[in-house]
Amino acid sequence: PSSRVIYFQPDVGRSPSPLVNDGKGANPLQDVRVRKAMSMAIDRDAIAKRIMDGGAQPAYQFLPTGMFGTLPNPPVIKFDPAAAKKLLAEAGYPNGFEITLSATNDRYINDGQIAQAVAGYLAQIGIRTKVDAMTRAIYFPRRAKKEFSFAMGGWGSAEASSFLRYWAASPDDKKTRGTSNYGGLADPALDELIGKALSTMDDDKRAELLQQSLSRLLETHAFIPLHFESTIWAHRADIAYAGRADQSTLAMSAKPVKK
Repeated sequence: PSSRVIYFQPDVGRSPSPLVNDGKGANPLQDVRVRKAMSMAIDRDAIAKRIMDGGAQPAYQFLPTGMFGTLPNPPVIKFDPAAAKKLLAEAGYPNGFEITLSATNDRYINDGQIAQAVAGYLAQIGIRTKVDAMTRAIYFPRRAKKEFSFAMGGWGSAEASSFLRYWAASPDDKKTRGTSNYGGLADPALDELIGKALSTMDDDKRAELLQQSLSRLLETHAFIPLHFESTIWAHRADIAYAGRADQSTLAMSAKPVKK
């Protein structure tokens, strides 16, 4: 199992948004009920078992449970299309809307197939989804220009502060925060929690602040975590190699098998 989480980042900061059409000129992704409905519409277990061939674990936060600053029991997002359709209706979209899902097709494991599967799940609750999967050389510059409305992402790190600092915090060049906040999330209370966590040296207090930050971020559904990739190494039978959570392959870690 690796620490790399695959997730989706909806545009929550602009209205209208370039690749969303609700027929009203607004951005439905700005409604937390819509974002929660989209998350509930995705069958993470099926994707992990079928598309990933068992090589992934469903994700409900942005680092595997047990790593520093993570929630010990993150809220599980149950696959419930009926409840998702009800939420959409409550948000004013009983007939759904149109959206483009932007993704890579050569960066993450099975990224193109995952995008197609997620589009199919969203279609089942009335969100008519077009997939635009492209090579990473095109995708990442376009994402940096904020040309997308619903974009795939992947991130691996060693503690919870990394995702929070770069993806969830409001952009602040002086503090090097929010450099990957392409979805336009702006939450002053979350920014304050992240700032306190980043400046706290006591491990216990820091972990608590990171957990509080994660809890608040998950409540917004401003990101939709999908799964954690697993990584596979192949080697000769007379060599021993222990896989790493950061997906790195280090020559000095390969050892001869003891006979």
